[in-house]
Amino acid sequence: MLSTLTAAAINDLMPAVPLVSILITFAALTGVLLLVLGVVVIVAGSFNQTILRNGGSDPAWFWFNGEPPGLEKQRAALKELIEK
Repeated sequence: MLSTLTAAAINDLMPAVPLVSILITFAALTGVLLLVLGVVVIVAGSFNQTILRNGGSDPAWFWFNGEPPGLEKQRAALKELIEK
């Protein structure tokens, strides 16, 4: 809907260009945008799954230098329980 509204505004600014060609251009650009967003979602999801499967606690913490506060203590306590 926003693309159609923008295309109508562009048609007012450029009356020599037919509205149909503007709408087709905006439809193509919207399709490309959706395709790119879909690829980004798939790549980001795969990256997050890889981090979690390889021992990461949370993909968001990947960008920081260490684990969340207290997580190392919890892991040590769990390790002691398992060893007993």
